[in-house]
Amino acid sequence: MTHTRSAVLISVLAAAALLVGCSRGGGTTGTPTPGATDTVAAATPTATPGPIGASNVANLKAGASFTVSQPVRLVWSRSGALWSVSARRVDAVDPTKGTVTKVFEVQEPETIVDLHDAGIAAVANAQGAVRLVEITGNTALQTFQAGGPVRGGNFFGDKVTLSRTDTIEAAIYSLGTGQKSGTLSGFQTAAPVYAVTVSPDGKTAAWVARGTLQFANVASNVLGTKVQFEDFIGSYAFSPDSQLFATATGVAGSGGALTGRVQLWQPSSGTELQRVEQPGVIGSVAFGPQHLLVTGGDNGATVWNGDTGAKLGTVAGGKVRLAAFSFDGTTLATVADDGSGKVWRAQ
Repeated sequence: MTHTRSAVLISVLAAAALLVGCSRGGGTTGTPTPGATDTVAAATPTATPGPIGASNVANLKAGASFTVSQPVRLVWSRSGALWSVSARRVDAVDPTKGTVTKVFEVQEPETIVDLHDAGIAAVANAQGAVRLVEITGNTALQTFQAGGPVRGGNFFGDKVTLSRTDTIEAAIYSLGTGQKSGTLSGFQTAAPVYAVTVSPDGKTAAWVARGTLQFANVASNVLGTKVQFEDFIGSYAFSPDSQLFATATGVAGSGGALTGRVQLWQPSSGTELQRVEQPGVIGSVAFGPQHLLVTGGDNGATVWNGDTGAKLGTVAGGKVRLAAFSFDGTTLATVADDGSGKVWRAQ
């Protein structure tokens, strides 16, 4: 990596840190890292909406509609830009107008492992070559070797975890240097499919494999007690403050009907704190500010109080497979199975 690339990455993260200092009060969603300049800046609304909460969930109104192709995650930047991420493409969605613009794309055999809310993509190929790219300018920031084929990963703070397909472990790399700074290991599963995600504060890792959950201390790599579920874990997420972890599974109800169940955990102890249920399959779970929780399901997106388990309201939107709150908590984006999306704000 050249000195110039280091300077670019440092400037991106420094700008992000400044934004964090100015906007921390609203909490965070998605990948818990600071933002930078975005290709599509959020348009200034004529009236500033208030944060979504118990008092106004019932009054959420659909604004812009949009359509995206094969999304696997939604990522908000701190400045209000919205990105739809697929395996090989990132689209910028204007949250006011609904226009969709391709901003970044890779070709086989590369895939996009994760997208940092500062607009940095982690891209990997089958041989374990990894590159970090600033998507708005397609600027190469880092390149390094993961040591084997990459299964997945996630950004947290100024680091990224990368898990491999040939071994059950995940390596932690520094965004600034590309150097390996730690390893998560020791999780055991008979299932060939697993994932590991690290909390926004970098203290706790959550290992997930089919119907198994196990937390681990990142610094010591000590694992907690395994939790077994009746069904596969379909979706999971840490809260922005790292105090809650949500899992979504399905349980058989009367007459064979499937009920979606979300369980809320204290990551530091592995203690279950709350559980909520709704009819049908839960396609996704995501947190917003103040422990707001949104679940995507067969009948739209439902907003919950993550501390009490109280249901606050539901918005239509088809069979919602993805949902994400903006950093300031004023906007909710949802995407259905067919790729149709909506942006919701309190009125």
